[in-house]
Amino acid sequence: MSDIDIRSLPIHRLLEPHSVLFLWASSPKLDLAIQCLSHWGLSFRGVAFVWVKTKKTGEPIGAQGVCPSIVKPTTEFVLVASPMARGRPMPLADEGVQQVVMAPKQAHSAKPVEIQERIERLYPSARRIELFARSRRPGWDSWGWRSTLRRRSRDLPTHPAGNRYGSAGDIRHRVAAVGYRMNGG
Repeated sequence: MSDIDIRSLPIHRLLEPHSVLFLWASSPKLDLAIQCLSHWGLSFRGVAFVWVKTKKTGEPIGAQGVCPSIVKPTTEFVLVASPMARGRPMPLADEGVQQVVMAPKQAHSAKPVEIQERIERLYPSARRIELFARSRRPGWDSWGWRSTLRRRSRDLPTHPAGNRYGSAGDIRHRVAAVGYRMNGG
């Protein structure tokens, strides 16, 4: 999926005026993530979570994978945005949710479930959806070709090739919308 395809997602159609969007971003694609938020008409509200990738022992990982352009990234970020520029877009159920998540790497592109658990603690009664989902999660709607849930074509974007946008691994961006519209209206 190209950067243009990502920016072209009609995310604004999913969100209620009082809603929150969480967007995964890797260090090399942080600029694209922030551009997407702006293009989608959202106000960047900060970094909700920082995933420090660890070994199974809990120690941060060392340099792994592809060669870095400058510094080897060993973290990923979950940005948060909202249609609202100021104030709380939705009431918080738990003000004690922490930003840093220390969790081991898993399968390629798999994200720690602890992030979803923390979002659930923040907004336990909100309607939630994960785009480019790899699997089902109770209490969440899912959309993506790795998800086995049905897709509502009027709710979510479609892609001319096979009615899918690719996997989370293809784009390195996963989106969780909290307080989204069921009908995409």
